[in-house]
Amino acid sequence: ERRNRARTEGDRRFHLWPTSSALLLCTSLPPSSTQIMLAMRGLPLRQVAVAAVCFALVAVTLGSPVVGPEPFRCAPCTPERLSQCPVVAPGCAEVLREPGCGCCLACALKAGELCGI
Repeated sequence: ERRNRARTEGDRRFHLWPTSSALLLCTSLPPSSTQIMLAMRGLPLRQVAVAAVCFALVAVTLGSPVVGPEPFRCAPCTPERLSQCPVVAPGCAEVLREPGCGCCLACALKAGELCGI
């Protein structure tokens, strides 16, 4: 167990704290402040290292942030596919294409109408 060694020279008090490489000499600081200084000494380097690793992982997983993903293109609607589509009801107020890559036309639902899923 490492212990704080304090000595007094004149009216100044010195705290010697053993570290991995050398002894840290702090003058006129209580032990709790010295311990906080020792704990925070490597903080900026550690934060930079963690940020660099996180950035590298994000860059590898998501790819380049400059180039966006290629849009998904639907296959063209052939006459054969269009011939298989059902006829839209004549009283339909709004006609739309089916969602996704559908080729057939469908009657749009009115506001508040259930979709049937």
